[in-house]
Amino acid sequence: MTTLTARDIPYEIKIRLDADGIRGAQYQTLRQWLLPDGTVEQERENDVVPLALVDDGVRTLLAGVLGEATATAIAQNAELSSALDEAQTKAAASEVALTEAQSTIALLQAQIADLTQPAEYTAQQRIAARRYQAQVAGTALDGMPVDTSTDSQALITGAALAAVLDSTYVCRWKMADGTRVELDAKMIIAVASAVRDHIQACYDREDELLTAVAEGTFTDAMLDLGWPA
Repeated sequence: MTTLTARDIPYEIKIRLDADGIRGAQYQTLRQWLLPDGTVEQERENDVVPLALVDDGVRTLLAGVLGEATATAIAQNAELSSALDEAQTKAAASEVALTEAQSTIALLQAQIADLTQPAEYTAQQRIAARRYQAQVAGTALDGMPVDTSTDSQALITGAALAAVLDSTYVCRWKMADGTRVELDAKMIIAVASAVRDHIQACYDREDELLTAVAEGTFTDAMLDLGWPA
């Protein structure tokens, strides 16, 4: 009887990174027979064993082929790969959350900017502001500078009333430049009339500009023209 020499040999041991990024390993064992004539016959001893089956009862088999240290390293590599995939998933979720948070922050910043942005004044508002500026800028009577501020208007009105009630009324009045002059009843009434004329002229110019706005002929250059001195 002829004795055949038989042996088991590792046919393939492969550790790879698949196209989808999954790490894997597999191996297959062949049984060989050395025939008397020197030829070799072989057959598969087992099907291809993937790394995914290491924890399903083939760990010992894998260790026998690769060695315990290598098999352990591959198993740990698979665990690390799984942990890495989980971490990448969480990172992707965090990145999405971060992007959403940044979008929300940008939206809030834009809203805050809108709230803090000075309102654009209408032509009517700008004309009214310019009228008030001219109104309180003062006027002159016989070379004397007269204060036309709101407070001064009230004081002049009071003095004019006194002058009307008493034609002999005399007072010392502080002019816009700080000088003090003595005014009799007639002069007081003249001052009051000058202030009244100045204020009315300011309102008249405002009305002219508002009419221009309504007619569509208003220009920014008109805003500084035509006001009483």
